[in-house]
Amino acid sequence: IERPGSPAMPREREVPRRSGEDALPALAAARDHDPPRPATADAGDDSPCLLVDDDPLLLRYLAAVFRSRGYGVLTAGTGHEALRILSERRPAFVLLDIGMPDLDGLRLLAALRRHHATSDLPVIMLTARTGEEALLGALDRGADEYVTKPVAPDELVARVRDVLASRT
Repeated sequence: IERPGSPAMPREREVPRRSGEDALPALAAARDHDPPRPATADAGDDSPCLLVDDDPLLLRYLAAVFRSRGYGVLTAGTGHEALRILSERRPAFVLLDIGMPDLDGLRLLAALRRHHATSDLPVIMLTARTGEEALLGALDRGADEYVTKPVAPDELVARVRDVLASRT
């Protein structure tokens, strides 16, 4: 994400895949993976967005961007934290990073699409991965949009609005 006149936000780190990461946890069991913590959300929002990224600086920046445009915001710094939040609340949409150390965004997306409660949830991938393999992997797993970093905040919000408008 970059703002006009400011340096670009840092790109996500590539995280090597560990062996033994074969089965995805069930959404219903998400609370077992991370210790319970309250979801961060703006008070009074019925359907906030869920922002998922392991870069805390970028996550805070994205939250500020969406809050400044009137969106309520939930944030998760890990894939498992996102699963826990999704087991408790249904956001209006999910903005999801691919490269995360615990549960990558593509695997999380696949889990969301398999679960009846989240199968129709709008998911926008936001990633530094520009290759065709990552793009096709996300679209094959049901991503509604694929946005590469860096991206201007206005463009990102416009793409989110387009996805939401296409679903009404």
